[in-house]
Amino acid sequence: MKNLAKIKMTILMFALLAVATGYAQDNSPQTQISFNVNNGPVFPIEGSSNLIKGTAHVNDKTLNLENMSFKVPLNSFIGMHAGYLAWIGNENLYPDLEFNGTKAVKNNDGSYNVNGQIRFRGTSAPQLINVTENTTGNEIILKGSFQLNTSDYFIVSPPLDLVPAWIPIQFTLVFDKAAVTS
Repeated sequence: MKNLAKIKMTILMFALLAVATGYAQDNSPQTQISFNVNNGPVFPIEGSSNLIKGTAHVNDKTLNLENMSFKVPLNSFIGMHAGYLAWIGNENLYPDLEFNGTKAVKNNDGSYNVNGQIRFRGTSAPQLINVTENTTGNEIILKGSFQLNTSDYFIVSPPLDLVPAWIPIQFTLVFDKAAVTS
């Protein structure tokens, strides 16, 4: 019984820590990530996934975005030839595409530049993502896009007819506004 009480207390402490450090992810159908490749072995090559999970950290006083991260399983994409990203990402060994932000800087237009690292194919490379924030009702919506530079993740560049130099990726993360710390 004492062990069960300790486990419950540990779970409660982790839950409180998660709320105290940022936004809690909403299970909104708007939360998704997608890609569309305009060249390669077959056309069209496009996919989307709603299994992306993210975190966003804000300044308690200004409510400005300070950092964000996300992770999505490569085999969760659906669409025309959607397994393409899992294939070039070698998802059997490296099942996820991850972004770990280090710092968000607010631009004059209200958008943010988020610096961080993309982890793909077991390798990390620097990435700058432009993110816009929209608050509607009880939700905070972060939309962003970036170009995945495939040459950063291969030891030898693959043939361009199989793997393009860039893969454009767009995402939308929806968070519950009530989880913002006061």
